Amino acid sequence: MSADDRILEARVKAERLDNLCLEIEAIHANNRYLIYDEIFSGGLGNTFAGNAFSALRITSFAYEVVRIIALWDGPAKNRISIPEIMMLIDDPVVLAKLKSEFLGGYDDPNLGLLRGRGTNAGSTDIGVTRSD
Repeated sequence: MSADDRILEARVKAERLDNLCLEIEAIHANNRYLIYDEIFSGGLGNTFAGNAFSALRITSFAYEVVRIIALWDGPAKNRISIPEIMMLIDDPVVLAKLKSEFLGGYDDPNLGLLRGRGTNAGSTDIGVTRSD
């Protein structure tokens, strides 16, 4: 697979991964009420509806956990996971293209802190001087 194809696939998967993270965040917000709110957790008592609601709470919590774990599934062609995206961009040519695209061809030695090299590498100074 060419470097451009790897970058394109990584971008598509990263966008889908972002959507999955938003889904997990929404599930978590709902679970805060379903699981931890006293109004919901104790309101139905020991009834058939109470048992059904308990099953819903357990299922919703388990689904949230499974979705979080799935973010870290091993790399595979059909997966949307962090390791899969890392595998796609873990190539010197791909990384060089991404770096060039990120910097936009702008090669300023004062950006050494961002790149980990240059005149300010290892320094806590970001190249801004005060004139007071």
